[in-house]
Amino acid sequence: KQLLACANTNIAVDNVVEGLILRGVRVVRVGRPVKIREELRHVSLDMLVAETEAGREAARVRSASLQVRAQKQQRDMEAQRVFGKWTSFPRKVKDLLKTMTEQADSMWKKAEKLQEKAVKQVLDGCD
Repeated sequence: KQLLACANTNIAVDNVVEGLILRGVRVVRVGRPVKIREELRHVSLDMLVAETEAGREAARVRSASLQVRAQKQQRDMEAQRVFGKWTSFPRKVKDLLKTMTEQADSMWKKAEKLQEKAVKQVLDGCD
């Protein structure tokens, strides 16, 4: 069986998590990592997801997506400097920028699916 415990404050949730850990319960602490007590962050959803293969792959794909987006922005700025406004860009340049945007979007969606897979793996493994 799985148990969902919540409380009105982060401190109260941390206290519940600590008590469950001391009783040998496999716990996943959900919440913003900065709000979780340092000694309990190892059981935070974010930390546990990052330790899965799917979570690591999601981070790699997300990073690659951001790199493509940054490269696209750089090329867009270069094209603006050379050609002026968007309507003056040659078709080849417009197509390249569109392809880069589509590639970055596709990679981001892949990263989201991997992240969802990792979250499911983590939550399926807790008590």
